[in-house]
Parts: sequence; C-alpha cells; structure tokens
Amino acid sequence: VLADVYRDQGRFREAEPRYLRAIQILEGVFGPTHPRLGEALDGYAKMLRAAGRDDEAAPLEARRAALAGGG
Repeated sequence: VLADVYRDQGRFREAEPRYLRAIQILEGVFGPTHPRLGEALDGYAKMLRAAGRDDEAAPLEARRAALAGGG
C-alpha cells in the first residue's frame, strides 16, 4: 500500500490522506465494523505513532483491537 511506503519513508503528510481515504472507502464498502478495516486502522495508527501523535493513535488501536475481537 502506498500509504505504508510513505509512512516507512517518514513522509507522513503524504501518507495521512491516503490512510484516511482508505478508511473512508472500506467503511463505505464493508461498514464500520468489518474486520478488513483493521489493516488500514493499524497502518494509520503506526503512522501517527511514528509522527509523535500518540494521543491520536490510541483510539485507532483500540478500534482495531475491537474489530479483531480483542476489545
């Protein structure tokens, strides 16, 4: 996924809109509780943590855990 490549390169300004768009599309297609959404949430949370935005990452990680049945 291109957003993951940008995240790994530290190009957070380019990665963030791609994660947000992926999440929007997956929610629209599968609904907000579908497990497939978890991968996009996880990638976005990792990007936020790498950018030092831990307070924003935590809710996404909790949502991801809930989708995986761990929450």
